[in-house]
Amino acid sequence: MGARKLAIVNVGLIGCAPQIFDYRYGCDQSMNDRAAAFNAALKPVMSSLASKKKGLFYSIGDFHSFTTTVFADPSAYWMMNTQDSCSFKDHPERMCSPQEEYWFWDSEFMTDQACRLTATAFYYGPPQFTAPMTFKALLEK
Repeated sequence: MGARKLAIVNVGLIGCAPQIFDYRYGCDQSMNDRAAAFNAALKPVMSSLASKKKGLFYSIGDFHSFTTTVFADPSAYWMMNTQDSCSFKDHPERMCSPQEEYWFWDSEFMTDQACRLTATAFYYGPPQFTAPMTFKALLEK
């Protein structure tokens, strides 16, 4: 349809999040394995497509690798907590503070700070989180 620049964010750790009802963290490794398999298949598909379509440029933001890295050492990314939910809809007295240090707002959404960290990693780098170029480099093409 004419698109020549594609910024794609792959699938993150979809099996790891605070649970819906008790807001406690849990991981379903089979879901993460499926995400990793999809992500592994995405790279050669995009590379092949770019080689066939003249002038097509793309960048894949590796959300799976980024979340794995942040969750392994949250303090290196100015995060205090990557497991608990920050929002307790039924118990506002349990609201976390400061919210900027939490990854999860609730069982479905990231906090604003987690979104900023992710966007910054994909836009500026480091290159381990974007391939074959950063989102910034893609925009400059």
